[in-house]
Amino acid sequence: MAMQPIVLGRHRYQWPIATTALVLVSVLMFVAQQGLSPRFVQILSVRADRLDPMAWLTSMFMHAGAAHLAVNLLILWIFGIFVEARLGANWVTPSVRIARVA
Repeated sequence: MAMQPIVLGRHRYQWPIATTALVLVSVLMFVAQQGLSPRFVQILSVRADRLDPMAWLTSMFMHAGAAHLAVNLLILWIFGIFVEARLGANWVTPSVRIARVA
């Protein structure tokens, strides 16, 4: 039995570069978050008492704990592979941002 390449629809499987980058940023941000002061974590998080566009970007990489991070990365990996295979690497990050806000 010959090994067949993984095919997503009409597209051949390629390593998901953008999805991998988002996973790495999420893990690095989680590790950094563990060593940051609580004040700095509040600055990076979205809060109801202020409107900070940068917090909308950074808060998507903030996680409450290891289980929260693991579940989010699993969903990101599954979602990101299909978006990247269908639309390309340039559409993964905007798609994740839209899904995060929704």
